[in-house]
Amino acid sequence: MLISIWPHVQAPDSELLVKFYVSELSLFKIASDYGMGSYLLVANENPSLGLQISPGDSREISPRPLFTIAVQEIDSLFQRLKDLDFSSGAELLTKESFFDYPAGKSMSLKDPGGNILVIEQPYFD
Repeated sequence: MLISIWPHVQAPDSELLVKFYVSELSLFKIASDYGMGSYLLVANENPSLGLQISPGDSREISPRPLFTIAVQEIDSLFQRLKDLDFSSGAELLTKESFFDYPAGKSMSLKDPGGNILVIEQPYFD
């Protein structure tokens, strides 16, 4: 069975969301540009994971993570993001080191719309 997950991510400036997820994180690519600031992004390494990007009001943002993305190697990604000047307005919330816990390693980010996401490297397959 194939399971696809497509969270809907909004911000007043959806172009900044695309810049963050595609150019700065480099984990997604644009699959469709629907016009009027709406996009479908697909994960580079897993086409079953995508993001529906659209303009919207970011005042309804939850302080809890919107979603978690699993990666195979977090160390170099963390180092790259730690040194990156996010011109999109995004922010790496994990400042000094990623969080290492029994099931894996993780870091938190805030996208340009204020949405919180977690990137993790699980220790299990």
